[in-house]
Amino acid sequence: MALVVTLAVVLSIASLAIVFARQMQGDMFASRNAVSAAQAEAIVDGVTRAVVADLWDDLVNGTAPAVDLIDVEGGRLGDGAYWIVRPNFDDDTRWAFGVVGESGKLDLNRATSEQLQALPNMSADLADAMIDWRDGDEDVSEYGAEAPSYLALDPAYLAKNADFESVEELKLIVGMDDLILFGEDTNHNGVLDASENDAELTGVADNRNGVLDRGLYDFVTVFGGTSAAPDGDEPVDLNNAETDEVRDGLVAVLSEARANELAARVPSGRPFGSVLEFYVRLEVTPVEQTQLAGRLTASATDAPGGGNGGGDGANQPNQAAGNAGENGDDASEESVLVDVFFAPAEVFEALPGLEPGDGEAIVSARQSGVTAGSLSWVADALGNEKAFSIGPFLAARSQRFSADIVAISGDGRAFARRRVVVDATEATADVPPRVVYSRDLSSLGWPLDPQIMADLRAGVPADDVVRSYTTTGVNP
Repeated sequence: MALVVTLAVVLSIASLAIVFARQMQGDMFASRNAVSAAQAEAIVDGVTRAVVADLWDDLVNGTAPAVDLIDVEGGRLGDGAYWIVRPNFDDDTRWAFGVVGESGKLDLNRATSEQLQALPNMSADLADAMIDWRDGDEDVSEYGAEAPSYLALDPAYLAKNADFESVEELKLIVGMDDLILFGEDTNHNGVLDASENDAELTGVADNRNGVLDRGLYDFVTVFGGTSAAPDGDEPVDLNNAETDEVRDGLVAVLSEARANELAARVPSGRPFGSVLEFYVRLEVTPVEQTQLAGRLTASATDAPGGGNGGGDGANQPNQAAGNAGENGDDASEESVLVDVFFAPAEVFEALPGLEPGDGEAIVSARQSGVTAGSLSWVADALGNEKAFSIGPFLAARSQRFSADIVAISGDGRAFARRRVVVDATEATADVPPRVVYSRDLSSLGWPLDPQIMADLRAGVPADDVVRSYTTTGVNP
């Protein structure tokens, strides 16, 4: 009896020891995972600050803002690694890296119904409904929708009748669904993943044709527009300013002789349909265009010494590449501006006067090597007539940038992904750019090669992983 009791006591103690050991092991794993998750989040925070500092550095130095000091194609931070991913419009089987100029997209709060209809998967019903959602009245557009259409839904709600605050807000538009908004790219990583090309075996709506069908998400924004002159001054209106004012604006960056030469030719050349038209007709060099970026505008109002005309787009409102982006009382009445150095072909072809293939022609010319900050190369790609027609809608630089930051801990146990938008429109040498939008995308899953996570968990150093998976960017 004593032996049986002793065995029972020993068994109970052993069982408790095993239970406590398993609990301690679980707590250890949970603690380690929590540390890894905190590390990944800290890396995202650090990269966000690095992007802001990188943009600020260019502004302090008086150059166009760009992210060129940090390794967007992958880098090590602490014990972990990070990448800044972006859509690859040239090859949807290969990842691309870098920040995106938001002016390279169509601004939902400024675009017309016709421009919206020109985007992939769009219809007149959806375009007009988007216009009705952002306008300030209850008047229904030809194919649009106002309060009665939304009150008929379950659950019911009202049309906003105010500007869009995010692209995701489009999900509230009557008739909109995830396939139209996001296409097959359900994880927003810009490439065609296996789960997005398996004929819905994984619950993703796709057609298994080996091509990524993109939705609206990659082509629209609520952070469009550009800033005024780099030094904060108001841009000079080529059509309305006095000759001395034009000269003063030009001499700020050009030689006195060249400024005098161009200013003397402005009155006889008025009106200019756009800054692009001014560059082409007066033969302003690409380098000079870079120096003048953001400093000029070509208003559609009556010009001294000039008449009506000056290009197919001469009657567009706020048409200079440098005076939009400062939201007024009704931003929807401002003309949309498109950054020629970031926009994909689909966005270009949403502009009036262009035909299928013209967008690809602009992208091809851009990829062949053009001077950053210049515009006249668009006329070389399209011809003067088409270039002048879209000139009022073109800008040579962005001042708001989005960064899709992916970070992973050094042990590969946790990752974080965040999309941020950095606004440099009001930044100065003393005031840094601001993060105006932040959204956690971690719930969409790991967006890069799964082998990266596997290698880190197997003990491969982060430096080696970064070198292995950023040089090719291939999505197997």
